[in-house]
Amino acid sequence: MGKTDEKPKTRGHPPFEQGNPGGPGRPKGSVGIRMELREMFLQALDEAGGVKYLKGVAKKRPAPFVAAVAKMLPQSLKVDATFKPVWPELQGTDAESYLNEKLSGKEAPPLTGPPAIPAG
Repeated sequence: MGKTDEKPKTRGHPPFEQGNPGGPGRPKGSVGIRMELREMFLQALDEAGGVKYLKGVAKKRPAPFVAAVAKMLPQSLKVDATFKPVWPELQGTDAESYLNEKLSGKEAPPLTGPPAIPAG
């Protein structure tokens, strides 16, 4: 049989057809394998000593501990923030040149107010 005559490997399941959702999926409210593994991990951690155990691991083997913690953190974080000007005298100017003038003794308008605060 040539490559074009071979049937796709489906492991006993019918092949995927475009537009077919593939079935009902996991019933609502049922526990998936990830949740089962999470519960087993938490139970094992509790039986090993919980926080006290984790502190010991962090002291004895910091590199693997930090690697495990890093895998639990989100890979990226999207922040959408807009700032309103708090120091109107800096609006439309180059802050570095403003500070250079201020530090060199040249007359520069005084800064007033707190640092920029996110709007909203």
